[in-house]
Amino acid sequence: MICMSGRFVPAMAMMTASVEARFRGGFMSINSSVQQLACGLAALVSGHLLGQAPGGEITHFPLTGALSVTCALVCIYLARYLKPGARAEGPVAAVPAEG
Repeated sequence: MICMSGRFVPAMAMMTASVEARFRGGFMSINSSVQQLACGLAALVSGHLLGQAPGGEITHFPLTGALSVTCALVCIYLARYLKPGARAEGPVAAVPAEG
């Protein structure tokens, strides 16, 4: 749990900084959806990979762990390509209300 918090908070800070403030709400919504989809897909794949031997031991557990570590390393590599979002120059203009 400590390791998850230690990597999740900086990752979210990097991702939110890569989007302009006016698009951040929509981005976070889509990001949350993609995260939930990825969690479900990871559970599905690991459920198909893991098995139980006749003696009761879990099979293919090292393969599942190696796949997890590989995905984490790929994400760390891809994080290098995140760029800060464009900053608006000057005050943000208010959008007039229709009515």
